[in-house]
Amino acid sequence: MNPLRASAGLIFFWLPLCLLGACLYFGLLQVFSGSLEQLTEGSNDLAATYREAGEAILVGKVSYRDFFIEYPPGSLPAFVLPALFTTDWEDHAAFFASEMAVVLVAALVLTAYSEDQNH
Repeated sequence: MNPLRASAGLIFFWLPLCLLGACLYFGLLQVFSGSLEQLTEGSNDLAATYREAGEAILVGKVSYRDFFIEYPPGSLPAFVLPALFTTDWEDHAAFFASEMAVVLVAALVLTAYSEDQNH
């Protein structure tokens, strides 16, 4: 196979995929950026649960022993990261939403990459 043709194929595969991911990320960020003002700390049970779990782990508590959480242990790092870098509820919600968007884009890229390797 011609290396120049293979690299051109990769560019035509990855460039639109990256552009699509970036457009979706920034489009969703713009659409939902105003929704945080409508939320209050008590209006979203899951966000409070995520924040409380992250803060509890940061002070040394152990999940399932010191506090109850209904999520598997593998999900706990996703709750700790926003609690580590934020101090108030709104920043925590925005950071967590951005974290989930990055995970979504990474999953999309890895899925496309694995599909590309199969062909």
